[in-house]
Amino acid sequence: MTFTIREAVGEDALEIARVQVESWRTTYKGIVAQSMLDAMSCDVRAKRWEEGLKRSEACTYVAEIEDEIVGFASAGKERQGKYSEHKYEIYAIYLLKEHQGKGIGQALVKAVTETLQLQGESGLIVWALTENPYSSFYEKLGGVQMDHQVLEIAGRKHDEAAFAWGSLMEVKV
Repeated sequence: MTFTIREAVGEDALEIARVQVESWRTTYKGIVAQSMLDAMSCDVRAKRWEEGLKRSEACTYVAEIEDEIVGFASAGKERQGKYSEHKYEIYAIYLLKEHQGKGIGQALVKAVTETLQLQGESGLIVWALTENPYSSFYEKLGGVQMDHQVLEIAGRKHDEAAFAWGSLMEVKV
């Protein structure tokens, strides 16, 4: 099955939210509180995405198969401001479970890194829960764990690792 990657538009907000909610429910089942996963709302997240897609500080791309959004990635300037050698960050990358392992995730990362390169050369980071069974994806792309922090989700603490690349050109896509 072939897929296409394109820049997200405001009308994609509900489908991006759907992918995010479904991905959280399959990826984080047994990791984060089930009550939190059950309470996730596509409508609430869609409103956030509508607002976020209007702002120009992030670049967001979607992956489509037969006009259905099956994944997305969003990236921009590093948010914590504490990694001067890593100016950029992948904020989110989610792909429906049934479409993983087909090169779509790599294509999404390629799209955001190519867009970030237009803003200047620098390093890149992405944060992932260490319990996330798919965090090895970042290592396959050449990311190296460089930092850790504790993230609280629904009252439970989780270790989160930062994967980093010294340069956007080092991302193996």
